[in-house]
Amino acid sequence: MTIDLLVGETLERKLADVRVPRVDIGAAREAGRRRRRRRNGVLAGVVFLAAFGTTAAVLAPSEPEPVPASTDFPALDFSAGLRGVYYEETGEVAVGGQVGTLDDAADLGTSAVTTPYGLIYFTDDQAVRLLGAGGQVSTIAPAPERPDSSFTPTVRYDDARQSVAWLTRSEGQVTLSAYSLPEPRMVGSFPVPCEDSCGSLRMGGQDHGVAFVVGVNGTIAIDPSFGPDATWVDITDGRVIDVRNFTILSLEPPGAEPVELPEELSEVWRLEPTTVEDGMLSSDASWEMESTDVEWRRLGDEPLPFKLAIPAGTGSIQVKQDTDGTVLVRRTDGGDDVFYDCDYFGNCAEFARFDGADGRSGIIGDLH
Repeated sequence: MTIDLLVGETLERKLADVRVPRVDIGAAREAGRRRRRRRNGVLAGVVFLAAFGTTAAVLAPSEPEPVPASTDFPALDFSAGLRGVYYEETGEVAVGGQVGTLDDAADLGTSAVTTPYGLIYFTDDQAVRLLGAGGQVSTIAPAPERPDSSFTPTVRYDDARQSVAWLTRSEGQVTLSAYSLPEPRMVGSFPVPCEDSCGSLRMGGQDHGVAFVVGVNGTIAIDPSFGPDATWVDITDGRVIDVRNFTILSLEPPGAEPVELPEELSEVWRLEPTTVEDGMLSSDASWEMESTDVEWRRLGDEPLPFKLAIPAGTGSIQVKQDTDGTVLVRRTDGGDDVFYDCDYFGNCAEFARFDGADGRSGIIGDLH
């Protein structure tokens, strides 16, 4: 076995001058629901149904029964988040405090996402599967009839709606599908409008039901819950890289004019421009993670940074938010890839290590 899971002690390192409040995810989620209820008529009726006029045809939304797939993965422990990491060379996966293999997974780095319901991933033929809490794998969406093998499917989780949205491609047509995890059921599938470079489309994020799709010409969005009345919306010429708590984090071209969202949309949503290629928002969308320096920067006119307390390493860094709101960090230390789980005070604890990793390893579901 090449993965060692560690029960590491939290590093007792705290910044002397900066005290960052722990994010109350439950409170943030309830506040979002209240805002959604107040603004729902404006958001749905004006922006997504009329403002841009590009209607998406719904492709026969269905409620497929999960089809069991063979696996010997142990039951998952969600108490500390899923802490999902993988080692490509052997196919080993560490997730939910357990180590196993997912031989049918296509790409756990790009084509996967961890959720409070388990791990969502794709097979080579773009079927969508769920590794659930009990360790069983089920198929939640079958493969398209003639999948495009050159296309990289991507998926994002929406914590506010407890749903996932993903992109697949068949016979040149890219399709966005949305799936509700609690029920479970398919919300709907929609063809994505694109004239060229359709193969480069990827998910930019999903929040409060709205799915953001990124292409070479910018970012568009749609709310699948409106069914046949759902409308694609032009968001920005930039590249949306994260969406949380009604906040859109977008990588904007150098020298670009400030992005102004439509008036109806701006009453609920805000767009935060960034120059950080792999930026990431905190759960309450008041902080942005900068992975090069491994520090949170408070959004606003006077950003206040603070670093995560991870030991110095010799190689690359990768960061991603876990299912419980903490931050997972991968850092190379000599010949090993070491993984940390960091809280919102900046304290970090090592939880996994790839001994002498000579292949690709990383955090599951990192799209950057």
